[in-house]
Amino acid sequence: MRYLVLSIALIIGSLTGTAQHTGYSLKFGPSVGVQQFNNFDQGPLFGYHVDLQVENISETDPRTLYAGVGYHRRGSANRITFTTLSGGRRQSKTEFIFNNIALIAGGKQLYAVNGLQAHVSLALRGEVNVNQTNKVNDVELENNEFLLLSFPQEQFVNRFVYGIDIGAGIDFPLSPTLDGLVEIRVSPDFSRQYFQPSFIGFDPFTGNNDRVFAERRINNISFELSVGIRFIQYSEY
Repeated sequence: MRYLVLSIALIIGSLTGTAQHTGYSLKFGPSVGVQQFNNFDQGPLFGYHVDLQVENISETDPRTLYAGVGYHRRGSANRITFTTLSGGRRQSKTEFIFNNIALIAGGKQLYAVNGLQAHVSLALRGEVNVNQTNKVNDVELENNEFLLLSFPQEQFVNRFVYGIDIGAGIDFPLSPTLDGLVEIRVSPDFSRQYFQPSFIGFDPFTGNNDRVFAERRINNISFELSVGIRFIQYSEY
């Protein structure tokens, strides 16, 4: 994490210290998070994200460097529809949410497309977990201590994860110093967000403390749509 922060600081220093123009961006939008629990896919979690970024802007070079910080909601969900004894149908939803602060540093390749500026991007990403939340919309499940044991527990959350961001987008001018931005991005993690060793706990079916809970490993991957604006500060050179 120290090396990532240092790298981002050096990139920001080089971006703002060169004779090129500098862009400051604010981006936000919806996110779809999915996770694998021990290599089994979970349902999607619908969330959001916010990013602040700085990048160099050249009138001649089609490649740029950028760095930034943002808030990202990672996670997944389980949605189960079942039939009640009265014949009705009810849906239970459980959300597993990891609130992360992300630091990124990467580069873009720019292209001219129908008078607009398109780009593809690749960045290294490190994240610090702020907290983790399990949201249950079913009262019976919420009060079921046995089922809660199988949910992710705060003490087993890895506070630091890392991965990459792969993106593509369109930039369009709004004024001489302001651009609009639209971008899509996929963000897979290379490290685990969660690791819980196997343990022995209470079995409600036998009444004994002999039930073996399997080891749990959780990895994140997120899909994000961003819209935003970029303010351009022109250099004096």
